[in-house]
Amino acid sequence: VDVVYLGIYQTFDPDHCTNKVNVRKAMNLAVDADAIRQGIWPPGIVSPGISAFTSPQDESWNPTLVPYPYDPEEAKRLLKQEECENFKFDAYGYDFAAGPEMADMVDAIVTYLVAAGIDATYTPIDWAANSPKVRNLEFSAANGPASGGAHWQLGGRNFADKIRVHGLCGPQGGSVCNIPTPEDWKIKYLNYASIMDRDERVKVAQAYSKELYDLYVGVPIALRNAVWALDPRTLCGDWQPIDGTPAHTMFNTLTPCETS
Repeated sequence: VDVVYLGIYQTFDPDHCTNKVNVRKAMNLAVDADAIRQGIWPPGIVSPGISAFTSPQDESWNPTLVPYPYDPEEAKRLLKQEECENFKFDAYGYDFAAGPEMADMVDAIVTYLVAAGIDATYTPIDWAANSPKVRNLEFSAANGPASGGAHWQLGGRNFADKIRVHGLCGPQGGSVCNIPTPEDWKIKYLNYASIMDRDERVKVAQAYSKELYDLYVGVPIALRNAVWALDPRTLCGDWQPIDGTPAHTMFNTLTPCETS
């Protein structure tokens, strides 16, 4: 149904260490995503996240991509190489109704970043309090340290819309502002969206997906699977989703039916 990940804001700003691809790579290598998945979600609920911008439900799914490995020593080496040891990073845990466990996910990510030598701190906060800052570019180096936060991206969302909403900044019509070169990617997403031939569109989407993967845009943790929960044959009793819509079923609200 969706991808849950730690976004990294304002990576376009060269005054932030997170503007460097090796630093973003180090942040991914520093995190044991498998341990976080096992520690937060029951078995069968999630699978490894590949990227914030792809899922098996959309045209950008590239079967050659695999989850980033866990390699804390390489993470430390890359941080030292880029002279970004102990750089400050503010991580925000938003308690979304569609993902109350994502705040815990960010808290866990921070413990790994700290272990790798990043001066990371965790702050629980409402998304509404931070979203104007993200859209208005108030997380640039002039406003404080590098930062990021918990986000979820719908698996079946159109690939162009994934790039726009979760990649581009406010001036380019985006929202979360994760991609280092937003002007370039605005052109790319419009190019993809204009392709009418399906085979060509899939080919371009998969190539763009690989580019985003190699940019280490965000720290993907899990693909959350709630499709099974939407089948009325698997649910018993008077069940209601916690945020009023069956699009965001949560494992902790379900009572499965007994089956043979």
